[in-house]
Amino acid sequence: MAKKVLNGNEHGKGFDKNPENINRNGRPRKTINSVNKELEDQGIKPTTANEIKDIYLRLVNMEMTELKALVEETKQPALIRIVGKKILSDKGFDIIEKMLDRSLGKPNQSVEIGLTEDARKEIQSLFPTKAEIDATLREADKS
Repeated sequence: MAKKVLNGNEHGKGFDKNPENINRNGRPRKTINSVNKELEDQGIKPTTANEIKDIYLRLVNMEMTELKALVEETKQPALIRIVGKKILSDKGFDIIEKMLDRSLGKPNQSVEIGLTEDARKEIQSLFPTKAEIDATLREADKS
């Protein structure tokens, strides 16, 4: 296997003979702003939270054959293709559950704790009453 030349010195065309080819600062890094500008110039606009919510709820409502056809279209946005593929996979239910949680929010959950009156009073005794707090504040104001 041929040895790969990393220093640009292949067949006598190295940087030592052509120093003008040296990029001493390296390739400039792309910033997020520059990428956003390029995408905007291409006509790609940012999506809103409402648009994402809408597409999630529409994808969940599609028939499997329609969803499969939509996913196979290469001109569709990445979000639609990726989420659609995940819905069609073996973990479709988990994906739908996550989509609904993110678009509609998780349902409120409540926990009931059964306490006897004695247990409630014991817990309540651990915390000062409003009168005790007010008395402590008045004493602190005096000093």
